[in-house]
Amino acid sequence: MNKTVLIAIIGIIAVGAFFYWYGRQGPKTASLPEAQVSNNFVARGAANSNALPPQTNNEGPVEIEVQPLDVSGTSSDWSFRVVLDTHSDELKDNLEEAAELVDDNGNIFRSLSWEGSPPGGHHREGVLVFKAPAPFPKSFSIIMRDIGGVKARTFLWILQ
Repeated sequence: MNKTVLIAIIGIIAVGAFFYWYGRQGPKTASLPEAQVSNNFVARGAANSNALPPQTNNEGPVEIEVQPLDVSGTSSDWSFRVVLDTHSDELKDNLEEAAELVDDNGNIFRSLSWEGSPPGGHHREGVLVFKAPAPFPKSFSIIMRDIGGVKARTFLWILQ
């Protein structure tokens, strides 16, 4: 059999297998049910400043801690304290671009502002602010993307 024909047949089979697999899996939504969060802590609590504990992710060379400060149903904006620590990398990421809030309906909210340390150094701390989801969610996640070489870190809170 001709080498070109064999390569074409293998390519057609590979494309067909991909579409078969994708059709069975279906498209993924941005919603993150508890079962999909593998290496991250899931916190439960009432939606007020004192009830939701901080979560820490130490994958890769950068440790990130996120703590809800104000996620009440009466707030128009939600705020989160974020602390980044490393001993090896320069913390130069734009945190407003790296962070997003995802509610239990899959709605994605980009950060409105970062009020804290500027890029650089081995320690950064500040507050990320997002528009509050409406209606009030049963759960939400903060996703930090591409910090310290880790594609995505998910911090999930289940509200009571």
